[in-house]
Amino acid sequence: MDIKQTDLYWFQLNEEIRVEDVDKFSGNNMHPDRMMTQWVLVLMISGERSFRVYGENYVVHSGEFFLLPPYVQHCGLQYDNHAAYFAHFQATGIQVPPPVKVDTNHILLPLHGQIPLELPCFDLMEYAIQHRTLPFSSKNFLSSQIQAILYQISFAVQKKRALV
Repeated sequence: MDIKQTDLYWFQLNEEIRVEDVDKFSGNNMHPDRMMTQWVLVLMISGERSFRVYGENYVVHSGEFFLLPPYVQHCGLQYDNHAAYFAHFQATGIQVPPPVKVDTNHILLPLHGQIPLELPCFDLMEYAIQHRTLPFSSKNFLSSQIQAILYQISFAVQKKRALV
């Protein structure tokens, strides 16, 4: 994916994250043509996943993330063999210009980017999935886990952008 395309779509998430679902997918399929009513965060474990969103084609590879806002039509481009974590969540958010300085008060993320290798995002997602049902989990627990992942990726992506 071209860096300029990524810079077109940045989002600021406000308020609290309310997770509806977290899970892991592994296999070969084509993403359905649909519009979701919630945000979707995808963390690619392996393989690649192709999407068409905003009239552009994207391929997300192992070690990358994809943040899809609600009410945006999207579809798969081909049958992809991949493994990925995903979270569906509610949050208030808006599309914003790319940040010019690091903002630690908000979650600011592009549509697509690299997951920083130094962060335990995959471990946190796996932990959330293993504890997503009662008696071990609650909506607050899951929401705090996904919010932590979003803040960590946001900070790392902004920091890297500011240093470039």
